[in-house]
Amino acid sequence: MPKYKKVKPEIVEGLLDRFFGNLATNAAKKATRDIKKKDPELGKLLDQAADLRKRGEERLAKMTKQERDDEWEALVKKYM
Repeated sequence: MPKYKKVKPEIVEGLLDRFFGNLATNAAKKATRDIKKKDPELGKLLDQAADLRKRGEERLAKMTKQERDDEWEALVKKYM
């Protein structure tokens, strides 16, 4: 009789998060493609927004936690 490892809830949650995240991402990409076909100008703006998001995420990934916290505090002081 085989002995199976017990699956931790964190593993299942991670798998489900990735699965549903992929579903949402693919749905958004499909919607963006449809919008591009119907309204090319809005499609260009959506592409620019996606590019800015990607650049922002890359920048944040390169920063240390302390740098992110310092920058957040500076933004809060500036705009609040």
